[in-house]
Amino acid sequence: MDLMLRLFKQPSIIFGFILYFISSLIWFRVLSISEVSTSYPILVGLTFACVTAGAVILFHESLTTLKIIGICVILLGIIITAKG
Repeated sequence: MDLMLRLFKQPSIIFGFILYFISSLIWFRVLSISEVSTSYPILVGLTFACVTAGAVILFHESLTTLKIIGICVILLGIIITAKG
């Protein structure tokens, strides 16, 4: 229990919860104005692209040609889904 209390006092954990709460509010707003069948694939695709970009920037992970092509295909799918 002491470990949990120390963990929840960490600024990064608190900041993470705040960001998660804000993202939930945004997601609820998106769902109120658009269809799930369109919104969800866009969310998943953008999440994948953003996580990859963050990993490259923050953790200096390698960005291979195949990863770039994969992200481009995902972004193309997002565009097609959004137009559909």
